[in-house]
Amino acid sequence: MIALSVSQELVPGTPVSSRFLKLAEEISQKHRYVLREIEIHEDGQGVVLTGFASSYYGKQLAQHEVLKAQLAIASNRIIVG
Repeated sequence: MIALSVSQELVPGTPVSSRFLKLAEEISQKHRYVLREIEIHEDGQGVVLTGFASSYYGKQLAQHEVLKAQLAIASNRIIVG
């Protein structure tokens, strides 16, 4: 099961943009067999990805989805294992 959440760290209580919701849905649907517990945060400098991937390829897929959405990646903290 994938636990996917989208949040904004700098401005608590701010509604999540539809852009982040769409991105989370795409990642969840396309890569459900290689990614687990993916979280997407915006830290003011870009997007931070966290969670688990079954391979480095899965980690790269999540990063690619963010780049396709034309968002800057501040950090990819997805753990491979």
